[in-house]
Amino acid sequence: MKKVGILILCLLMPMASAFAEQTKTLSAEVLWQLKRIGSPIVSPQGDHIIAAVTEYDIPEDKGTTQLWSFAKDGSGQRALTAKGLRASEPVFSPDGKTLAFISKRDKDEAGQIYLLPMNGPGEAQRLTEVPGGVHGIKWVGEHIYFISRIFPGKDWEQMTEQLKADKDDKVTAHQWNALPYSHFDHWIDEERDAHVFRISAKGGDVEAVTLPLKKQLPRSSQNAGSYDIDPSERWIAFNSNGSANQVDPKVDVFLAEIGSGKYENLTPNNQAPDREPKFSPDGKTLAFTRQLIHGFYGDTSSLVLFDMDKRSERVVTKDWDRICF
Repeated sequence: MKKVGILILCLLMPMASAFAEQTKTLSAEVLWQLKRIGSPIVSPQGDHIIAAVTEYDIPEDKGTTQLWSFAKDGSGQRALTAKGLRASEPVFSPDGKTLAFISKRDKDEAGQIYLLPMNGPGEAQRLTEVPGGVHGIKWVGEHIYFISRIFPGKDWEQMTEQLKADKDDKVTAHQWNALPYSHFDHWIDEERDAHVFRISAKGGDVEAVTLPLKKQLPRSSQNAGSYDIDPSERWIAFNSNGSANQVDPKVDVFLAEIGSGKYENLTPNNQAPDREPKFSPDGKTLAFTRQLIHGFYGDTSSLVLFDMDKRSERVVTKDWDRICF
């Protein structure tokens, strides 16, 4: 925790120093002029710190996000992506030589994965062409994993046609025939499901990971914390609804051997959410968070460790009065 605190402080120092040199009164206008630094990631070797930096154009009423590289000792910083575009979700390759991130540029209709070399000059190259876009990316072994919301039963070409037809449709009214229809600040497309896919870091065909299981990720919201891949790329742990009730879903942790077509519900007896599965570096343990009060999103989360060999679990924060993330 101490190292994280120092890292965040170092990233904030240049921004705080620049603000201190001004004599403006702190106001809503001044706050919107400040650059917002996102969650940092550290390269495997510890020599690069990358964070998304967002700034807003008040007259244009829009924001843009660049990826910045920060020296670990706070001595320097530089932009990695062009200004005026959006870049998000940076992840390092296991060897730290390449940075993957999501961006929408040129003729992209939705956010795609781009690769940027870190050990020399070079432009970011697009890796994916997924019609519905990607989010929640992770780089494990030889593959980059991601989430995409798809139309079940349609291939990429058919999905492209459907998305274009939806975009060109002049009707702005929406019709829902099932719940849930919204989540906080956004509507949920009833016809699309969220699934995990992967692609070789060298390029090639996209491979469906959870689609063959016929088990989608939670409909309301999904991100990189909704699934994880073990270091050997043999197993995937992911969140999904553990019941047939879509109105009041029961979020559980599922485990599947990639390519097997079979899955196992690891948390069938807990009626409250079990979320954020994460494998240990040796792949022998799966950690996830657990709440106990059904229907109460603010319930305290505990940390659970699942032994992959013994198929047993234990709660390691039973006596804590803190929330685990």
